[in-house]
Amino acid sequence: NTLGGRIYFDGNLIPKNNQFSFNAQTQMQNLDLQQVLKGMNSFGLKSLKTDEIKGKLSANTTIFGILLPKGDVVRNTISLNINTASISTLGGTIDFDGQLFPKNKLYAFNFNSQVNQINIIDFLDTFDNFGMTSLNTKHLNGSLSFSANANGFLLPNWHLFSNEFNATLSNGIFKSLDGEITFNTQIVPKNDAFAFTSNTQISNINLEQFISTFDYFGIKKLEKQKIKGRFSSIINLKGTLLRQGNIAENSINIELKKGMIKTMDGTIDFDGKLIPKNNKYNFSSNAKINRVAIEQFLETFDNFGITSFQPKNIHGQLNAKASVNGFLEANGKFVPNSIA
Repeated sequence: NTLGGRIYFDGNLIPKNNQFSFNAQTQMQNLDLQQVLKGMNSFGLKSLKTDEIKGKLSANTTIFGILLPKGDVVRNTISLNINTASISTLGGTIDFDGQLFPKNKLYAFNFNSQVNQINIIDFLDTFDNFGMTSLNTKHLNGSLSFSANANGFLLPNWHLFSNEFNATLSNGIFKSLDGEITFNTQIVPKNDAFAFTSNTQISNINLEQFISTFDYFGIKKLEKQKIKGRFSSIINLKGTLLRQGNIAENSINIELKKGMIKTMDGTIDFDGKLIPKNNKYNFSSNAKINRVAIEQFLETFDNFGITSFQPKNIHGQLNAKASVNGFLEANGKFVPNSIA
């Protein structure tokens, strides 16, 4: 009885060169996930809020290694095969298998996992929103699922050796914002941190909820309650993830393709880019506005501050082509007087 659950095992202990070789088959049942992570020093991920992690771990494993005559385990001799394992946490499950074995005075690992319908708000909160202070998660109710493969090395203190870590997230499905976001992501080592790229498809999500997730980008003239519509786009995303799990400031590059917003009885088709520049983000976008109700358009932007306007008497449709560029602060707010 340990770690809030039970571990059953059987095995063999064989003398070998004045030491003992051992192997054991174990069955772990309902171990407390928080205690397990703390015992492994959270693998060195400082952004991981272990005090808020609730869940249970069950697994079937095979372990090999060498013991000294006094019973101490010889460092860098442990090999672990995780045949089947499941974690119940964050409102869903994580099923995985994998291997851990000594290599070059470190521990090499290779794991495959399937994440099933975990709560997205709890997931982001567990990782402190990956350091994104501009993210408002109150509208992000929904579930997250994906398949993952991860391989790399652990240091003897169980911290992740970032220079050799690789991960692939595939068939990702994020059901939230009254729509769906699918993604495939790759993470590779880069200068003592991690570079990530993600190909994402946004399908018919709620426009008002999406914009509010980023606190309306700081646009004070935006009449929030009048934003109604749907947003779809293909997004290519890349950036840098620090060792502690936070996204590095001014590292994000975003390319939007085939964007469409259905709103104000019409559509807005667009593409665009967002790149880091001088501790801010430079954005540019080309858009085509199709048959948008002009009265609703003016009201959404509070008549652009023109108090003499009476939009209720302005009927008709707006068609236009537009190019816009400017800057966003690192917190996601538009830089005043930067838009052209």
